[in-house]
Amino acid sequence: MKVVDGRSRLPVCMQTAPGIRWWLADEAWVPWAEEMTAVIRSFRPSADCTALRGGRGGPRLVVRTPRPASAGVGPESAIFKAFRLRRIGYALFGASRGFARAEVTNLFMASDRGLPVPRAYGYCERRICGVWVAATGLLMEDFRDTETVSAVLRDRGTPENVAWAMSAASELIVALYRAGCNHIDIHGDNMILPREGGAGNKIIDLTSARFHEHPSPDLLRFMVAYFAGSIARYIDAAFLEQWIEGILVDCGAGSSLGSWGELVTRTRRKRPSRRERFAVE
Repeated sequence: MKVVDGRSRLPVCMQTAPGIRWWLADEAWVPWAEEMTAVIRSFRPSADCTALRGGRGGPRLVVRTPRPASAGVGPESAIFKAFRLRRIGYALFGASRGFARAEVTNLFMASDRGLPVPRAYGYCERRICGVWVAATGLLMEDFRDTETVSAVLRDRGTPENVAWAMSAASELIVALYRAGCNHIDIHGDNMILPREGGAGNKIIDLTSARFHEHPSPDLLRFMVAYFAGSIARYIDAAFLEQWIEGILVDCGAGSSLGSWGELVTRTRRKRPSRRERFAVE
């Protein structure tokens, strides 16, 4: 299916520094872009940011940035995800589906299909000599009053909490299935749940997601198996089997995973390759 570049959904285009161009949802995000320009240039968190991932020379940096003092309106904070493009093909053409340009596109596609995903506020590219894409970045919605499904199961695994978290996981996986979206990496850390006063259940990290025209039972069984394998160590096996059967029966995809059941065991040890995950339709 045709994929529309997510930058076209961000109408404000501007340059904040030599070689650094931003596409923003509206002009209210200009102060945020100016603040994050230093981060994309240095690939290190600024003094006001909280590093959530990376920042030690790796290819990815994720920070929480507070609202700039010069921004009159806006949320209390936002998430900025930056990616270095080290491979020559990625750097020259900036078209890899594995980085910020792909994620901003997928966020808009997912939202168009009714999926509960974060809002995209801005996208940026750092180019060298006007051609070489050295890094890309995504400014997106933050969810401070939330916790992941994995965290609930691992740290607060009472029967009530397990039932709540797994019910939310069911809701999100079924939403992906009905939207024809193969998340590629749907595990407990990519599902966020509200604490008191927080946002609703959300799906995050759609960097490599694939979208199909119609829902597929194979895709549903794959996502159920992949997710189940990722959280199986946290919950009772009998409960997990009942949970799997419940989703499949409710969606008319049978009552067992069939050959996909092997994926549950495999995923406990090692994730399937990206090639295998991309191939599921």
